[in-house]
Amino acid sequence: MVEKYNSLSCKVGETNNQYSIKLITSDNNESVKELFKNASKNIENYLIEMDKEFSPERKDSLISKFQSGSQKPLIESDAFSDIYTQTVIAEQMTHHYFSTNFGSKYDPTELIKGWIIDEGFNKYLKPLLNKSDIVAVKFNDSSNIKISTKSGSDYRWVVNIPKPDSDKIAATYYLQNASISTLQDKDVKHALISNKSHIQQVTVINSNVTDARVWAIAGLAVGTKEFPKLISEAHLTGMMIDKKLGNINFREGSLGDILIKKY
Repeated sequence: MVEKYNSLSCKVGETNNQYSIKLITSDNNESVKELFKNASKNIENYLIEMDKEFSPERKDSLISKFQSGSQKPLIESDAFSDIYTQTVIAEQMTHHYFSTNFGSKYDPTELIKGWIIDEGFNKYLKPLLNKSDIVAVKFNDSSNIKISTKSGSDYRWVVNIPKPDSDKIAATYYLQNASISTLQDKDVKHALISNKSHIQQVTVINSNVTDARVWAIAGLAVGTKEFPKLISEAHLTGMMIDKKLGNINFREGSLGDILIKKY
């Protein structure tokens, strides 16, 4: 017998920076609808607060204050301290192919895009899986996806990876619990992308979006010849699309065919 699932979905955030929320349920009852409504509203408020605190465009944000020389954000904000620590680790583990220093200013915007999804998902969506009727949850923006499925469920998310500048699909993953970041070089505001790099797009599958995004940016920056070294060193899973060589898939640090790993 095939179990029937229902879904609820909505979009939150600003028009030019939208996020999608989706919930899979075995019974689309009023209680589930109310839980989804509350979670969506909480995430919407959370995104507004994150923009106030971390947008480099705001003069009163923690990032702007830190860029102006104030150490208060690092001392007084646990979130900023966590982000700062993660950027230091990210630069070290990618051999500085991921960087947060541009024009002598500290700008962790690219890491924060992943961090926001991880934090929002863990606070407001993942706890919903404790409810009996809720089977799976998903939170994503245009380039980052975080999904989770109730333990013991056979439900799998279908994640299609598009080809660059095309409506065609480069790969399809069937996953239960994972974080996926897919980036093209034009998507990344800050990246030390070499002219020698012929990589058009990188997809990394990880346990959290923050690391997946960091590694995708590093892959775009380092190029096709050197990226396999990072893939092997960090045991990465995903795929890259090279302008000359086409699709190159990797799993747990080894290059090869597309293989699906359940996290």
